[in-house]
Amino acid sequence: MPRHAETWLGLLMGTATGAITVATGIFVMPGAPYLQALAFERDKMVQALGVSFTTSTITLSLARTCR
Repeated sequence: MPRHAETWLGLLMGTATGAITVATGIFVMPGAPYLQALAFERDKMVQALGVSFTTSTITLSLARTCR
């Protein structure tokens, strides 16, 4: 993935992941494939997945609480 595209693609993927998470309760898609495309080394990939899943879980719980 080109470095110049990471900013706008990150925003787009974050929005898509949030929308899918709120609608379905499943937060692996499209976040995990996007993080894989960034080609992190193993430790950074695990950390990025952890941050992504934690953020998605908190957002999902807030969305369900606010209904």
